Amino acid sequence: MRRYQALDGRWRWAAAGPYLLLCAAGFASLAGAIGPVGAAFLGGYLLTARMLLLAVQNGEVTALLWLRCAAHLVQGGVVALIGQRVLGGGAPDAVLVGIGFAAGYAPDLGMIAVARRVRLRVAKPVDGAALDAVAVQPLELIDGIDSDIARRLAQGGWYDVQNLATAHPVRVHRATPYGLYQVLDWVAQAQLCLAVGSAAFRDLRRVHVRSLFDLERAGPAVAGVLAIEAAAVAPLAAMLLDAPHVVRLRTLRRATGA
Repeated sequence: MRRYQALDGRWRWAAAGPYLLLCAAGFASLAGAIGPVGAAFLGGYLLTARMLLLAVQNGEVTALLWLRCAAHLVQGGVVALIGQRVLGGGAPDAVLVGIGFAAGYAPDLGMIAVARRVRLRVAKPVDGAALDAVAVQPLELIDGIDSDIARRLAQGGWYDVQNLATAHPVRVHRATPYGLYQVLDWVAQAQLCLAVGSAAFRDLRRVHVRSLFDLERAGPAVAGVLAIEAAAVAPLAAMLLDAPHVVRLRTLRRATGA
């Protein structure tokens, strides 16, 4: 660990070189009219600037972060350029600029859109009906997590509610600048959201049920929110509380007095 920290400290600012060069080239290219690629640079610069500001605030500026920001700018420009060729056609310039900005801010979404438009298949076909029937629950559903915190958690591999619900709270706490009790509350909320779905999760939060442990204590009082019989609340809570990640969270709560 110490060796890694020393290497990271040595190369931290050297790794900033590609990002700063890309920013200089991007701003130089904006001297004329803003096209799709220039708009992509602005979108990517806006996102990476927020990432760097948050990293400075949390004391987490690393060499890998600079390289990730540089890669984001390059990826956004490439996606915008390809998108202009594939999706452009006779589209107005304003539309192309908007597409370029969106591609720069979220290049992964742009690549998915282009692949679907040209029906590109790099693997076996996906059942579209099955995909439409499911949806990823974003971390912003959790009380206390905004877009910046969600992006920071995503850097550690916790991209959505399911990832956070099954994560080890101590590992999340150690890998991020957020307090242990704060992380315990987020994980507890995520477990409830994962178990009952986003709609019921929002309804339960209105009656101050924020975790599966609250659901257990509430008992039949939340039967109407869950649209089940009152007698079924206790068996349902017992089944959900028996999941390994929930048992682990209960143990940690008892150990920390949370």
